Amino acid sequence: MERDEDKFRREIGSRLRLTRKALFALDAAPRWQKEFAASIGLVESTYNQIESGKQILTPPQAVRIYERYGISLNWLYAGSIHELPWMLVSAIEAERQKPPE
Repeated sequence: MERDEDKFRREIGSRLRLTRKALFALDAAPRWQKEFAASIGLVESTYNQIESGKQILTPPQAVRIYERYGISLNWLYAGSIHELPWMLVSAIEAERQKPPE
């Protein structure tokens, strides 16, 4: 049976991946993990671990995403879209509809 912590990390990673891809679709962020990671002060390997759900997104890391891209911590940690711009919500929904890569 899956532990709650593992599920939480994977959900955060999934939202982060959706957000990165949606921001790219809006021409608001780099497409690749390496460039996105650098834009928030992380190395690619650390970012990859977070996006894949193997490592937790820490509050300081989440704050850097907020400061750089305006992405609410409520979205990253709890999945609440209410504080996101509607264009980003639309782009995230479009990303959700795409088949997995």
